Amino acid sequence: MSRHRPRRLVALLAENDCYCDIAISRSGPALHFSWGNAALAIVCRMCNAKPTGTTPMRYLCRRITWRNQRGSVAVEAALIITLILIPLLAFILFFGRYFWYYTVAQKAVHDATLILSGMHLTDIKNNSASAFVQGVVGHALSDLDQDTLSTNGVSLTCFYRVPANSQNLAIYPCTFNARPAAVRVAVAMIVEDPFLSPFTFPMIGADGINIFAGVTMNYRGI
Repeated sequence: MSRHRPRRLVALLAENDCYCDIAISRSGPALHFSWGNAALAIVCRMCNAKPTGTTPMRYLCRRITWRNQRGSVAVEAALIITLILIPLLAFILFFGRYFWYYTVAQKAVHDATLILSGMHLTDIKNNSASAFVQGVVGHALSDLDQDTLSTNGVSLTCFYRVPANSQNLAIYPCTFNARPAAVRVAVAMIVEDPFLSPFTFPMIGADGINIFAGVTMNYRGI
């Protein structure tokens, strides 16, 4: 017969797939018994049995089992949360970048159209306006990534009233021998996700999402 502490008892019981323990109350005596298989079986039966009278012990089987369950639940929760949060974070980051790019593109074409609408008619007819618009939009979009800028396309459109008293607008080259009624600048580009594409691929595909921003203003130049 030997005396062991409850911690040693828990270890021995766990080694024998017997998840139960005996806790001695402060006023109760210590237990002395050997650690043979028969003793383990007796202890397990004592743990599983309902205590009666003033038996100086209480159940720790549930406590030990709850500890194991809490650990497994924490691991499962970490895995599930990771599998949910990573795709969610990927979509948030991508669409946040997408709307940022769209805002930058919209502001760029707005500024270019505003300047173009007041440009001298001679500059519009000799195609210098096209190079100017390309420079304004390119400078505004310079903060975007190179993959997106490589798909960037800027277009300049002039609207005319033909004949002059017509209520309808017709599209002609800006070199047309007349005063334009309105001008339009538009930009188109493709936004891809080079960072978290395995998670965003099901929604945006392999080709990314197109951005198209355009602004039309009445021509007020001379």
